[in-house]
Amino acid sequence: MSIFLDTNAVIGYCFPADRWHPQCDRCVDKQSSVYTSDKVLAEWYHKKDIIEQRHTSAILEHAATIIKKMPATIEISERNKLCAIAPITIKPLMRLFYERKINFPISKDILYDMIQQLVMELESKQIQRFSSLKSKCIVHNRTKSYPIEDDALKLLIHDSDRAILIDAHDLVLSALLGGLDFLTADDAISTNAKTITSVLKIGLIVDLRYQLF
Repeated sequence: MSIFLDTNAVIGYCFPADRWHPQCDRCVDKQSSVYTSDKVLAEWYHKKDIIEQRHTSAILEHAATIIKKMPATIEISERNKLCAIAPITIKPLMRLFYERKINFPISKDILYDMIQQLVMELESKQIQRFSSLKSKCIVHNRTKSYPIEDDALKLLIHDSDRAILIDAHDLVLSALLGGLDFLTADDAISTNAKTITSVLKIGLIVDLRYQLF
């Protein structure tokens, strides 16, 4: 089965700090045929700097909380507490960081410095992962309009999201794909999945939020 990446799936795959990164990583890497559209990439370029700044702020906020609330030496028994005090948006990232990168016991000052280094590493990884994704992902440019399908979804789905869904629909029809699943973490799309798949030639709406990793 081929997959089509919504904007939040591209973001989740490229940003290791993203809340849905483990799910995106697993879903994308196991597929041989990965598609997206020019509209998705336009949204990516518009949002990526804002998202990177948001992730960086969350990580630095977490580092400051460690200095404020944790003891001078942090034992392995306190690893769960470190995860608990991390902002929810970066909990998966920090959990993996503490499990794989940190040898306990550790000075909180050294841990603080390592988290600062993590921020710089993540900036580089985002660039590398986007480059890797572009090399394996086929970008679809739709030229045809679908007024009937668009009108059927108008009251359910926001304009830009609806346009991306119709990109996936057009891809199935124009490329004669045997099937195409739509990978997203968008609540409106997931909530209205049954209606969307009855109107458009999309196989499944795959909600990243409920994928195990």
